[in-house]
Amino acid sequence: MSERKKRVIWVGGGLALLVALYLLARVFVLAPASELRGRIAQAREVTGGLSSQLDRYENATDRLRAVGSTMLAADRDVLEHRLRAGLSAIATDSGLTQVVVSNTPPRAVASPASKVRMTGGFARLRQRLRKQTDFYVVRGRVQGTGTLESALLALATLEAQDWVHRVEGLSIRPVGAERALVELKADFAIAMAPDLAPRDAPAHAPEASAAGEDVVAGLGQIAQRGLFRVPPRAPEPVVVVQAPEPTPTPSTKPPPYENWRLAGVMGGNRVEAVVVHTANGKSRVLAPGDRVLGATFEEGSGERAVFRIDEKRYEVLLGKSLADRRELN
Repeated sequence: MSERKKRVIWVGGGLALLVALYLLARVFVLAPASELRGRIAQAREVTGGLSSQLDRYENATDRLRAVGSTMLAADRDVLEHRLRAGLSAIATDSGLTQVVVSNTPPRAVASPASKVRMTGGFARLRQRLRKQTDFYVVRGRVQGTGTLESALLALATLEAQDWVHRVEGLSIRPVGAERALVELKADFAIAMAPDLAPRDAPAHAPEASAAGEDVVAGLGQIAQRGLFRVPPRAPEPVVVVQAPEPTPTPSTKPPPYENWRLAGVMGGNRVEAVVVHTANGKSRVLAPGDRVLGATFEEGSGERAVFRIDEKRYEVLLGKSLADRRELN
């Protein structure tokens, strides 16, 4: 064999060996290394995201302490006593009477994270969160009677308290025949966390924070509008007509129905209507079949009553006089 052929064989064998080594390195070294680099990059991305999330909770302890400082007490009995005393004082100082405060026992609230769908190793975390109580909620209602301005002031003062965490419902309803007074009902919810609330809270009522001056000024303007009051009847215009001398005829002047006003309709086993004389303030309770100035009370419900006059049926609304009746078809 010539030297030239030997060199060709040696060169070819060397190239084959290099190709074989490259293929082996690609299968056993380069491919795993590339996959490993991808996993490292992915892990770094996840770690960066977790780090940014953790930065949001950097001052979580301080924020939890700030929330806990708004809670009334760690002990349930002390909390309920301070709650009732505080709300009663707010309603009374605002000018309301017949004040009633009620509340439910504290109810446990689970962590919102327990409702998130979790798989894998996080399933155990979800189970632990379900068994764990995050905090408690005490719900209730404060109600009282007074002027519209007093009711609005009580509501504004209630919302100004940092320990009243949420006002969940509100009702303002006029009461009485003249509707000069209203009944306020406000539903509230407060949080209770024994591990965050102050353990040395005093037993007396919490000191109430006053509503802002601009809010109080606005309430006065709203109250002056008399939203719930029945407007007085405008006097009928006087029309002067030149007429001929009247001939004597029997008097056909209708009864003074404007002197009797519907003040209330009471339901139950027996429906009754309450009418009030606008001149002397005397009232009468009418049962079905009773009459006033020839108007027979037949039925009623809610804020309306039905009277029969001369074989015709009329509807009278609450606060209106019999003269303001509307004929029914």
